[in-house]
Amino acid sequence: MGLCLEPKAVWVVTVTYGNRHQVVRRVVEASLQNGVGGVVLVDNGSPQENAARLRDFCGQQRGCLRVRLEENLGSAGGFARGIQEAYDQGAELLWLLDDDNEPTPQALERLLWAYVHLGCDPQVVLVPMREGGLGKAFAKLAHQGRPLDFVRDGFLGFHLALKAEKALIRLFVLERDQTKGTPRFPLAQLGAAPYGGLLLHRSWVEKVGLPDPRLVLYEDDTEFTLRIAEQGGRIYLASQAEVRDLLPSWHWQNGGWFAPESQEPMLYYRTRNLAYLEWRTRSHTAWVLLNQGAHLAWLFLKGLRLWRDPRRVLRRLAFLLEAVRDGRAGRLGKKYPLPGEEAGNAQAKEETA
Repeated sequence: MGLCLEPKAVWVVTVTYGNRHQVVRRVVEASLQNGVGGVVLVDNGSPQENAARLRDFCGQQRGCLRVRLEENLGSAGGFARGIQEAYDQGAELLWLLDDDNEPTPQALERLLWAYVHLGCDPQVVLVPMREGGLGKAFAKLAHQGRPLDFVRDGFLGFHLALKAEKALIRLFVLERDQTKGTPRFPLAQLGAAPYGGLLLHRSWVEKVGLPDPRLVLYEDDTEFTLRIAEQGGRIYLASQAEVRDLLPSWHWQNGGWFAPESQEPMLYYRTRNLAYLEWRTRSHTAWVLLNQGAHLAWLFLKGLRLWRDPRRVLRRLAFLLEAVRDGRAGRLGKKYPLPGEEAGNAQAKEETA
């Protein structure tokens, strides 16, 4: 193909948990069909029956290396372990995939062509398009070309200046839907990126280390890729490559922080870690506090509209503020059980009874 790197130089790292063996199987199979050199499948403390299924499945797949963690360490700990394993196996490029990110048949080939187009520069980091989850934000980026950056001096991603900018665009731009048709920008720059589909050179392990396990779950990918950007990495959305999200993410559903499926442990980790990153990278504390007041007022009104119970809304906001205080104070680590962990613990108790 005339590539500076062949697909065999790429190793996939994926992390699964709970009883999701049927989903992650599709990810591993699609990755191997893309021609990767190997797959590191991290079993992040899943229940014993699921773990046995993963062991048998991976044993039947040439190039699949299963790593079993007895405790669920979250996405941060799981990807840290998987990245280290792929690095030790000699992978030239690491391709990170969530356990529900199914690559399309030509996803890796197109990512590598983008890598070639950008000079085979190890400083380049790529992420493909997504159908679900971040798909809408990525589609806007691919069609509009404006850099998609981490929100500085905001509060949980909210910033009054950005809200005002969006309002002006809606007011003066006649063409409302700018996400149809062929993307105008096949390569568009990002300030940070998710794990899902991230393709990076092995040298980044030496430059910035591994994901921070203290973050446990949510925004650990943002923190990891912000470190890459701070060290001169250039992160691009390669819109010609694509992975499919097989399952929805709770925080992208209608209702957001007040969605019925937004379990409080997940809500806590995402809020705490985002508050930690925003506080650590802030330039103007006054802006952060102003955005905090405005966003909390908006969240209260939104929660009231959805739940119609002021006391319930205030309890949820108090929980959010607890997470914010922990994040700003740097109180990281595991505080609440992770998804699937309680079921696994119950099964282990039955087996030892």
